[in-house]
Amino acid sequence: MLISAIHQALNVGRNNMEPEIYKILIDNIERNVLSLIPHEEVFKNGLPNKGIIGYVTNPLNTLSPDNVYLNPNFIKLFHKIIRETSLTEESFKLSAQRQKQGYIYVIDQRDKHYPDTKPCDIIGAFQVVDGEVIADSYQPNPNYQIISEGGLFQLPDIYCRNLLSAMRT
Repeated sequence: MLISAIHQALNVGRNNMEPEIYKILIDNIERNVLSLIPHEEVFKNGLPNKGIIGYVTNPLNTLSPDNVYLNPNFIKLFHKIIRETSLTEESFKLSAQRQKQGYIYVIDQRDKHYPDTKPCDIIGAFQVVDGEVIADSYQPNPNYQIISEGGLFQLPDIYCRNLLSAMRT
């Protein structure tokens, strides 16, 4: 895989993780791809498929749902990390204990409308029974947008670290 950098820092101001657009050759077709993996690592180690958030149609335009086609492998990895990380987070467990019954939602931090969160910012939900999160109940929200009009997803630091680590392997 040939990789060249457009090295466009997309300043989203979160968690010191700035997405970058790379120009890569896939099946002899040049494509612009979006990733969180820093360019130093990409040039040294390459870019794994699950490290590609999506394919950018026009790298000069703002990131938007119309400008990026998401990579299904990344979407699968994203929700796996959301599920695994949520289950280990103490604050998540405490929220479930307070709620006792029902559902607890994972909300994208780009949400500016809380408590009237838009469906595109609800990442997924877990069922809560007797104050406990049911581990295998995680349901990704089909209306969630990894890239929305508000930009690229924004997650707490531990989620970002876990996601970036998984993207690298």
